[in-house]
Amino acid sequence: MEYIYEAHGIVPKELCQEIIEKFENDPDKGRGMIGGDIVSESVKKTVDLKIYTKPEWKMINDQMELHLFSGIKKIFRVFVSKRFPWR
Repeated sequence: MEYIYEAHGIVPKELCQEIIEKFENDPDKGRGMIGGDIVSESVKKTVDLKIYTKPEWKMINDQMELHLFSGIKKIFRVFVSKRFPWR
């Protein structure tokens, strides 16, 4: 059984580019933390930005939720067809 499923084309390329540009220009990015307030680059070496708390990211966050749900539905259909091939 495969444990990783890649769903291509879920997020439009234009939206991806908009997210990247907005992220790169956002001054509130910070070093990735674990446990809420600990920086440990041996565990997590990232640049983080909490977009769900920022009003200027609401439209993108809402769009990403829709695309995420679309991907979940696609994965579910694939799983069901493999698990119950007679459907």
